Amino acid sequence: IGAENVGAAKLPTALIDGRQVQLHSFGGYKVVGVNALSKFPISAQAYAYFITDEQSQLERYQERGLIPTNKKDLEISEGGCDIKNDPARKAIEAQLPFAHAQGQCVSGKYWATNIGGFGGDIVTAKGNMTDEQLEAGLAQIVVMLNS
Repeated sequence: IGAENVGAAKLPTALIDGRQVQLHSFGGYKVVGVNALSKFPISAQAYAYFITDEQSQLERYQERGLIPTNKKDLEISEGGCDIKNDPARKAIEAQLPFAHAQGQCVSGKYWATNIGGFGGDIVTAKGNMTDEQLEAGLAQIVVMLNS
């Protein structure tokens, strides 16, 4: 569709139970863990250092458009590399107040609810699930989250 036709924005609000509610997201961060028991600990540490390095993040932005997490890179606005004004970066910043860190709120308990499987069931059903089936599935997830 062309670069001039691409935009980015924070998530919208939605009308839920008669009121406008801001949609929330999981906020991300780029973390590279190194297995202390790796057969190749030096190589693993070198990779972690490389992939999180300021220059590597800048190159990934230039090659793939991945917004860096490095604060210095986020301020670049020169030489054909305008991360500071990138629409995706601005959308991420606008969504941050409504984002939750995965490590803080997404735990094994969340995934144990089979929420991903239920979402897959909805997609596979292609609109053929009844309201009762949807409500029953969601009720089951809520019970699991609250237990």
